[in-house]
Amino acid sequence: MISRNYMVMLRNFILFLFASFVLSNFSSAQSGPDFIKIVGKESRMIDSDSSMKKITLQNEDFLKNMPDGGGMMTGYFKNGQVKKIYVWVGLSYGTEIKGFYFRNNQLIFVYERFHSFPLDKASNELDYTKTEITFEGRYYFRQNKIISKVTKGHRRFEDNTADPARKFLMEAKENLMMLEKKK
Repeated sequence: MISRNYMVMLRNFILFLFASFVLSNFSSAQSGPDFIKIVGKESRMIDSDSSMKKITLQNEDFLKNMPDGGGMMTGYFKNGQVKKIYVWVGLSYGTEIKGFYFRNNQLIFVYERFHSFPLDKASNELDYTKTEITFEGRYYFRQNKIISKVTKGHRRFEDNTADPARKFLMEAKENLMMLEKKK
């Protein structure tokens, strides 16, 4: 016959194993590939939500220096909280696009893409009628730190010494402050 103490110890051990399993899955989902899937799903939901309030700033409303092609920044808000900030800037050599995604006013994801104007070999000038994607980056944030990044290609004026986490957090904060003033 099994003693009552043994049964209590066995039950506690099973509960401990179960709790350890649940907590380990929760923590890995918050920092690993599962977190990236969750953020991906969340960003797609934000992109497809047409009920959000939009605030758009043009050119000098948010740009310190006016580029050749101008620029536009749009903030998407739901229930008073920022969900996404989309920035488009037209430069003399291409266009830059950035999307900043938020959860509970915290940056969770940045998507950036650069479309370069290709060089027309016959005229030795840029062909402004076409673009080609020369850089694409995805940056996943948790508690203001990049937990994963995926980049493809190279920027024209790439700076390998820049800290992307600090740069994006600062840009997101500045952009949000400009949009909040317009509210």
